[in-house]
Amino acid sequence: MLHLVCHADYDATKREAGATEREAFYLGLEDTDGALDQLGVDRLRAILSPAELVRATNLVFVSACHSQPAAEVFAAVGVPHVVAVASGAKVLDDAAALFARHLYLALVQGNSVRAAFEMGKGAVAGAAPSGAFARPADEASKFVLLPEPSPGAHDPHDVALFPHLPSGVVVERNELPPLD
Repeated sequence: MLHLVCHADYDATKREAGATEREAFYLGLEDTDGALDQLGVDRLRAILSPAELVRATNLVFVSACHSQPAAEVFAAVGVPHVVAVASGAKVLDDAAALFARHLYLALVQGNSVRAAFEMGKGAVAGAAPSGAFARPADEASKFVLLPEPSPGAHDPHDVALFPHLPSGVVVERNELPPLD
């Protein structure tokens, strides 16, 4: 599994020059000098193109605003389960952390990727509204799971990633801070 946490956005200068949303999208990383490295989808695809680089990666979560274009690249190079935030949607840090916590706990308890994804969304949607987290259901709706199944086809996410873990109690070692 790969959990990528970063910023993502659309380069306003490229958009003003006529670039498509896909062409202007970037993951905001840091270069060796500490400056912003705008990793666009074409460069991401070039990095991931060698099949052996991702062949053993079962799940990627690109935890960043607008991260669906990057998720589509991971899915296109063969990652079977990719979680992201819908294009054009900003997600609150608290919502992403709560979603991830429930997604991963559900996965290690033997649930399918689809069930774990829905449990993560359900945890966010069911959170008590607060000042910074005023509309939990809206936050929950921002998460996407790729690739989307074809209409009428078997859901490719109806598979458990950890079906043979020993039984026992899952212990949370990194408690999340309370929501504001």
